[in-house]
Amino acid sequence: MNDEQSPPPEPIPPRPPLPEPTPEAVEAGVFGICADGGYRPSRREILEIVAAQITELVQLSVEIDGYVRAEKSGCCPVTGRTTQSALQKDKNRRSAEQRAHDARNRFQGYLEAYEGAFGAEASAELHKFVLATVTTLRKARKSPAQQLDLF
Repeated sequence: MNDEQSPPPEPIPPRPPLPEPTPEAVEAGVFGICADGGYRPSRREILEIVAAQITELVQLSVEIDGYVRAEKSGCCPVTGRTTQSALQKDKNRRSAEQRAHDARNRFQGYLEAYEGAFGAEASAELHKFVLATVTTLRKARKSPAQQLDLF
């Protein structure tokens, strides 16, 4: 293996993590409030929460990847259109950099909210699962699509 190759990705675990909510989160009403106090979600509800978080985090990761690619190439971070103008490439790079920054902040916010509900270990496991999923998706696709101006 040469220095330019990255190590092989960790395989995606067969199932996503299915954590128990922290007692503090239940007591604080993170999952809802009922007559007896904080609501404790069922295993099915937890699975739905985890699936929604995985979907959102994978989508954000792909979005971030697109912005990073746009920043490097100077193409439009929204449409993928390329340009020959150095001024427009610079503008596109700044826009892509800001969009990547904002998406990373949203990603971190999701992980922090998840940690508040399920704990630090569960958040780390979710993050690992998402990264393995995204790495597998990246390897499966050849190159990103770019819109070209034909006329």
